[in-house]
Amino acid sequence: MTISVTFNGVAIQSRQITRERIEGNKVFEVTLDCITDTYSDITSLSTLMGAVTKSRLISGFTSIQTTGTKATLIINGTSYTNCVIDSLEVREVPNTLLGVWSYTISFARETVS
Repeated sequence: MTISVTFNGVAIQSRQITRERIEGNKVFEVTLDCITDTYSDITSLSTLMGAVTKSRLISGFTSIQTTGTKATLIINGTSYTNCVIDSLEVREVPNTLLGVWSYTISFARETVS
């Protein structure tokens, strides 16, 4: 089942959510399994990624420092502000005549207000 996902206006061809960690309004982390036949989709996302340092505060909230972009992640119409790309792993799908790439992308949300 395909889900509708965008990050900072970039559409993500997601097939499914493979990991989700949500603890109220204090922790939000999600990993998506994706596929594309257009490598520029991956390039657009990788330009938004940077080094990420996540800290769990005593209050339970998450603080994030990044050299990348903090932006809005929209999953099936629900918006999550202050998100970052935590990791991006790309693999070319074997036995395809034209390039097809599978990728896993993880997001984390800064919840400190």
